[in-house]
Amino acid sequence: MPYGHKACPPPRLPHPGPLRQAVASIRLSGNDMPLKHKQNRIRARIKEFLLPPIEDGLVLGNRSPIGHIAVSRALTLLSSTQYQHVPIEDDVISDVLIRSAILRKMPVDSIVGFILREIKPLMGPEEILHLGLDVELTIEADDP
Repeated sequence: MPYGHKACPPPRLPHPGPLRQAVASIRLSGNDMPLKHKQNRIRARIKEFLLPPIEDGLVLGNRSPIGHIAVSRALTLLSSTQYQHVPIEDDVISDVLIRSAILRKMPVDSIVGFILREIKPLMGPEEILHLGLDVELTIEADDP
């Protein structure tokens, strides 16, 4: 119901004072017509949609809203980049999808150990986290 109706009277201020006078002066103009003040504001953050939508991998929690099979199917449709599924038996993390090119440079056990030590404490079982991995190799070889 609109204010001013018998069932819904306008709110009363506890005491007359500067605040009540200010409200009255805002609501009334010189000819006692209500003033209307309206302000609209839009704030947008725009970012390019990149393909593939994940960089190096995803860490899926046990109760994440989407499973590794659905994510793998979506990635197959969206990108030619290959991702490897790594199942994990854990109380928080259920699966990891890692870009195959990373697994050619580093053993999967090292990556899973890193995820369990460093990332697991930061996530909940309902989350899906993006992985951005910086893998650097140093190779030294002697001439035969």
